[in-house]
Amino acid sequence: MRAISIATVWLAVSCLYLAIITSGDVARAVQAQQPKPAPPKLYTDEEIRKLAKYDIDKEPSNERGLFGTPCLDVVPSGESYPRAKVFKSLNIDDSRIRDFRHPGKGNVVFLMWQVSPSYDISCMTATNDRDNTGLEMADPKRKVYGIRLVKRAK
Repeated sequence: MRAISIATVWLAVSCLYLAIITSGDVARAVQAQQPKPAPPKLYTDEEIRKLAKYDIDKEPSNERGLFGTPCLDVVPSGESYPRAKVFKSLNIDDSRIRDFRHPGKGNVVFLMWQVSPSYDISCMTATNDRDNTGLEMADPKRKVYGIRLVKRAK
């Protein structure tokens, strides 16, 4: 009689163990079948045009290039603010921008992201600014100035 009890207990424990393992596999299978949420979409061109408050589609003069495009009235002349503060004041969410680039010349670097299908945001930053020492180029704490909205290069 005792052998049956041990066998019964062993069978019950084995079934319980199998149920636990199987339920974990089922949960993982259900999670794998659920589609991953799509990344947040870029801003619309219309949303970005409203932020610009000037004709963003007007070509800057060739001789001035990017400098021919007006700066947004976000950072006063002679000042620099953390990029996170600038983006917050413009209601730009980092999760909705793409294609980060950082071309530069000398001590000036242009931090650029795609913000909509047709436009980029460009933030000037200085490599010789002590407040930027040790910060990655895309770090939200990096001090920026000269914020522009520009047409994307074709």
